[in-house]
Amino acid sequence: MVNKNDIIVPWVNDSKFIISKEDAQIRWNIYCGLVEYIEMLFLMHVLRQNNTFIDVGSNVGIYSILASKVIGAKSISFEPHPNTFKKMIKNFIHKGCFYSIDNKKDLIDARKNQNK
Repeated sequence: MVNKNDIIVPWVNDSKFIISKEDAQIRWNIYCGLVEYIEMLFLMHVLRQNNTFIDVGSNVGIYSILASKVIGAKSISFEPHPNTFKKMIKNFIHKGCFYSIDNKKDLIDARKNQNK
C-alpha cells in the first residue's frame, strides 16, 4: 500500500501519517506539528475516548488520526474525492495499524446508486 515515493512521518503520541510529494496540504504538519493548532488542540482537549468523532471532508484523515490514535475515540470519516479517499485509507491502515476508524463512503455510494 505504501509506495517508494511515500514518506512515513512520526507525529503526535506515536501516531504516523504518510506523505508524498503531491501532499502539500499536510506537509505543514511536519514543519508546525499541528498545522491548525487552535482547532487541533481544541479537539485533543475536548474529545474523550468514549466519544465518536465525525470527520466530514476528511481529506487525508489528519483529524481522524488525532481523534482515534491520539485520543482513542471512534472516528467516522467521509471523503468524497476518490484519490484523496485512497490516501486517507492508506494513512488508516499503514502497516496493519488500523486507527479504529469507520469509513461510510461505500454505504453512501450504494445509497446514491439505489436512488437512481
